Amino acid sequence: MYDRDVLIDEHGFIVYKIYEDNSLYIHAIYVEKDKRKEGYGRYLEQKVINKENVSSVYCYVDLTTSNPELSLKSILMGGYTIHASDQEKIVLRKDI
Repeated sequence: MYDRDVLIDEHGFIVYKIYEDNSLYIHAIYVEKDKRKEGYGRYLEQKVINKENVSSVYCYVDLTTSNPELSLKSILMGGYTIHASDQEKIVLRKDI
């Protein structure tokens, strides 16, 4: 799928890509509704970080979707900082 990897388990999945500079770019995370409040998205993220042994992680929030502030709040609580932004998206980064 567009040269991306997917980690799937019984409660969700994460779509990501590893770049030559050893950084991880998370394209999508989906977690079943009943597992979201348990921090399952962070669990999937950590599984990929451990598997791939990366130096930094990037993700983005699409500001054109409904309720982007919920995604942004959750990502910032996960230790990310804002790396770049424009009118349509905010790119976030976390150093490992």
